[in-house]
Amino acid sequence: MRMINCSFAAIALLAGCAAPNTPEAGYSPQVVTGAAPAQTQAAPVAYMPASRPTGRDTYNAEKLAKNRACAAQPLASLSAKGPGFETYTVPCSNGRSISIRCEFGNCRVLQ
Repeated sequence: MRMINCSFAAIALLAGCAAPNTPEAGYSPQVVTGAAPAQTQAAPVAYMPASRPTGRDTYNAEKLAKNRACAAQPLASLSAKGPGFETYTVPCSNGRSISIRCEFGNCRVLQ
């Protein structure tokens, strides 16, 4: 009769589990006995709108767009910025968009 020399770790790996103090122990499937864990519902995640580029005169640009009947709730996005000025793009309700340039807090619609 021929004897095969096997270690406990080799037998454990063949059986589908790993010995407790071997590197393979972290990669073996875990056997859980007893009752199944209770199902928990995921907590609702707060809605976070996509961030848009804004600047110092975003409020003024949106106020001007609202006064020009562009949109009921205009959302101005900063498109360019330089020393003393900012340019915004505001999408309107009719599908078009307007460009607004603000210089030191004074905003006007670009034609």
